[in-house]
Amino acid sequence: MNAFTGLSAFPLAPLKDDVVDEASFVRLVERLAGSGVESITVLGRPAHTPSSRLTSAPGARVAEVVRELALG
Repeated sequence: MNAFTGLSAFPLAPLKDDVVDEASFVRLVERLAGSGVESITVLGRPAHTPSSRLTSAPGARVAEVVRELALG
């Protein structure tokens, strides 16, 4: 039996001029959370995507934004 069930989302952080577009990212995560997604994973490293190139500072900000959203 599979131990994993439900819907998981892996949104990429949208970039505008090589900077994380926080407003768009917040809307994306809020929309996913409101749709019944059971888990949201950020800062994954899919090959050949812009968000896989985030340096530690923008990556830390993405994690902070998601934490703020999760805690309310």
